[in-house]
Amino acid sequence: MYCHNLGLAFNKVVQEHGERIALKFIDSPSLTYEALDQLSNQVGRRLEALSLKQPQMICIAGDKTPLTFATMLAALKLGLPYVILDPEIPTDRLFKILTRCQPRAAILGEGLADQLRDFFKDQSVIL
Repeated sequence: MYCHNLGLAFNKVVQEHGERIALKFIDSPSLTYEALDQLSNQVGRRLEALSLKQPQMICIAGDKTPLTFATMLAALKLGLPYVILDPEIPTDRLFKILTRCQPRAAILGEGLADQLRDFFKDQSVIL
């Protein structure tokens, strides 16, 4: 069955394989598809509360945590474009990326939030 939205297609996977492991991490607990779906729905509600609409972009810290993957899924479910910010690249390059994409909101870990505080003074930041 064809599904035009990857976020909606994920819902089908959750229904069929909810108890299976979706994400495994070395330094944190594994997440099932069901747990990942629940986390992405929580993030999605926070994003919806910001009244984000296409084509408004969000930025996501690319630090490979459960929150990062849940945020990507939330954005896909809501049809919001997103850009992943690599915390390892220099701050001036991050500023160039942010200036280019003009995000309306960002989901950042503490490290990136501190690093990019000046850029996000007028936007919504969720840590």
